[in-house]
This record gives sequence, C-alpha cells and structure tokens, in this order.
Amino acid sequence: GYSPLTYFNMLKIQQACYLLEHSNLSITAIANSVGFDNGLYFSKTFHKKKGASPKAYRIKIRGTE
Repeated sequence: GYSPLTYFNMLKIQQACYLLEHSNLSITAIANSVGFDNGLYFSKTFHKKKGASPKAYRIKIRGTE
C-alpha cells in the first residue's frame, strides 16, 4: 500500500533505528550508512517518522547517550 519511494525510506529509517540501538556510531555516520548525504535532512526525516530526534530516540531506547 506504499509507493516504492515511501517504502524505501521506511526501510532506511528502520535500519537507522537498529543502528541507533545496537551501535555506537555517530548520528552522522548512521545517516551516511543508510543513504542520507545530509545529517540535518536525516534528523528531520527521522523525527517526522518516529516522533523523536535520532539522539532522543537513542537515549530513550538505551537509556544513555
């Protein structure tokens, strides 16, 4: 029920969530690894989809920065 582009972006955000939970990579490194060239655009897109910034999401899930 999603367009190919929407589905692809959902997959990128899912992968970013996994990396935020299970790695110590920086937000910028995660953004680059999932295909975002611009860290600010990644953060805005992530916040729009998940309701929190990547940093806030990591803190909520892991309990630490």
